Amino acid sequence: MMGAPRAKKDIVTNLLFDYKAKLFGSSRVHRRFRLKSLHHVHLEVDGVAHTLSLTDISLSGMGILNKDPNFFKNQGKAQARLIINNNKFKVHFKIVYRSNDAIGVAFINPEEKLANEIKRYFEIEMEALKLNAVETKSENNKEKILLISGSNNCEVFIQTKDEVASHFHIVLFGNYMEFGEHEFEIMGRKIAPPTSRMINKISIFQRLDNSDKYTLECGIRFIDGIEQIALPLKQFMRNRLLSLYQKT
Repeated sequence: MMGAPRAKKDIVTNLLFDYKAKLFGSSRVHRRFRLKSLHHVHLEVDGVAHTLSLTDISLSGMGILNKDPNFFKNQGKAQARLIINNNKFKVHFKIVYRSNDAIGVAFINPEEKLANEIKRYFEIEMEALKLNAVETKSENNKEKILLISGSNNCEVFIQTKDEVASHFHIVLFGNYMEFGEHEFEIMGRKIAPPTSRMINKISIFQRLDNSDKYTLECGIRFIDGIEQIALPLKQFMRNRLLSLYQKT
């Protein structure tokens, strides 16, 4: 049984976005699950031909996806180059745990620039935790509109009928992604906030001709982090984003 979810304040304050805590409500996970690598984050080590993937990262350390049982086997401390969104940092760390899946390390005197870059990497998840939801229903209670909004030009609009999503859009730092029935898909940019005359208080957008893989990838991370969206609906939205991502 999953542990109780952590308080939002605790998660935000300590930046505990190590996916195990996010998915299971606790950093102590006893059941087995497949570790996933972080996007746009990897490690370069001298003497190792390929880059190493990370399973999680925080201000205090990181989890390295372990595909080689002999890697770091006889080392208590090591150094490497950590790359986050093409920004490279030299890091020193000590090994704190090892399993068949991952190696956990703690940073030794990490530089401030690295801490700031880690915070920026999780900016999407941070915004997802700050959203407020307002739901409206039709008279027969079959059609519902869920508007989840926050600061920094971030919002989610979901329209459902008989508990099935018929239309939704996502705004993430002004980037607009809209999905409807029958493969209807739009990408765009926010150009104006909603006016007082608008019933649903939806922002105004300008359509872009081309889809952007990175924006779609960020949209998936954003949806994953929003607590106010029910899991089946979240999975439907995630699949639509992923489908467009694969076609782009």
